[in-house]
Amino acid sequence: MGKVHFPCIKNLSCRNRICTDFSGWILLWWQFKNASAFLLRDARHALHDILLLRISAILPEAISDGGLTPTTDIDLLLATYRGGSHLTSDIRTFFRKEKGPFSLGGNWEKDMLKVAIYGKGGIGKSTVTSNLAAAFATMGKRVIQIGCDPKADSTINLLEGKPLRPVMNYMREEDEEPEKLEDISKEGFGGVLCIETGGPTPGLGCAGRGIIATFQLLEDLRLFETYKPDVVLYDVLGDVVCGGFAAPIREGYAEKVLIVTSGEKMALYAANNISSAVRNFEDRSYARVFGIVLNHRNVENEVQKVQAFSKESGIPIVGEIPRSNEIIRYEDQGQTVIEGNSESEISGRFYDLAKKLLESEE
Repeated sequence: MGKVHFPCIKNLSCRNRICTDFSGWILLWWQFKNASAFLLRDARHALHDILLLRISAILPEAISDGGLTPTTDIDLLLATYRGGSHLTSDIRTFFRKEKGPFSLGGNWEKDMLKVAIYGKGGIGKSTVTSNLAAAFATMGKRVIQIGCDPKADSTINLLEGKPLRPVMNYMREEDEEPEKLEDISKEGFGGVLCIETGGPTPGLGCAGRGIIATFQLLEDLRLFETYKPDVVLYDVLGDVVCGGFAAPIREGYAEKVLIVTSGEKMALYAANNISSAVRNFEDRSYARVFGIVLNHRNVENEVQKVQAFSKESGIPIVGEIPRSNEIIRYEDQGQTVIEGNSESEISGRFYDLAKKLLESEE
C-alpha cells in the first residue's frame, strides 16, 4: 500500500514509516467499515484481526523510540479513525496490557465514583441501580446511569415509566451518529442523566459490540467532561460476560463492581461467572468486586446459600434488599421507591449502600 498522510498525524514525532503504515491500515479499515455489513461481515472481522496484529507490531516500536506517548499521540492517531469502536477498544486494551493504565480521549475527575452493577437477567439489577442513582441524586450528587442491556429498560423508573430511545436504535433508525448528547440522553428524577445502549435488531448483530460502540460514541461526545458527574452507574447484563458486556470492567469505565444475586441456583451461578471475569482483570488495575447485593426472592435457605457463596468467593455482602411489595407498587407507577417514599425502610437500605460506596472513596 502507498503512503497515506493524515493531517492530524503528520506532525507526530515518530518515524514516517510508522505513521504512514499505521494510517494506511486505518484507511483500509475505514473503507471496509462502510461496505455492506451483512455480505462482508466475515471479511471485515478478519481485516480487524489483521489490523490489530499490525498495530501491535508498529506502536510498541514507536513508543520505544520515544516517538509516541500513550496519553497524547495515540489520541491523535485514533482521531483519524471514526466508527470502529471495537477496534478502538482493542487498541486501548493492548496498551493497558503492555504499558499499564492510561487515559484515552478522556479526562475524568479522579474522585468520580464509577460502579458497574452486574447480575443475572431478571435478578433486579435495574431496580438496584436506579434506586442507587435516585439515592445519590437526593444526596446532592450529579449522577449518570447507563443501561447496558438490549432490553433498554434500566432507566425507565427514573423517567416516570417512559422508555428512553436507546443509542443503538438512534444510530440504526437515523443512519448516522448523534451530534449532541441530548439526542441520546434524558434527565430523570433528581437530575439523573439517563442513557440506554440498547442492542441490535434481534438475530442480526452482537449486543456486546453495541455496548463498545456506544461507549466510544459517549467518549466522542465528551459525556463526562460535559456533564462532570460525581457518580456513574452502569447497569450490565451478567448472564454472558463476553468482551462487550465486560467493557465496563475491562476498559476502565468502572472501578467497582456490585454483583446482585438471590439464593436461586442460576443467580448464584451467574454471580460466580461475573466474579471470575472480574478477577481475570485484577492484575491489570481494572475494576474490582466491591461486594454482593442480596436481593431477596424468599427461596428456601436463601440467606445461608448467599452467605456460603460470599465465604467461598471472599466477596462481602454489602447490601440486602428485602422482598417488598412497596418496590413493585412504585415501579408500577414508573418510580423508584426512593422517589415514592424516601423515608421507608426499603429506601433506607439503598441509602445505606450508597453511603458505603461513597465512604469507600474517602
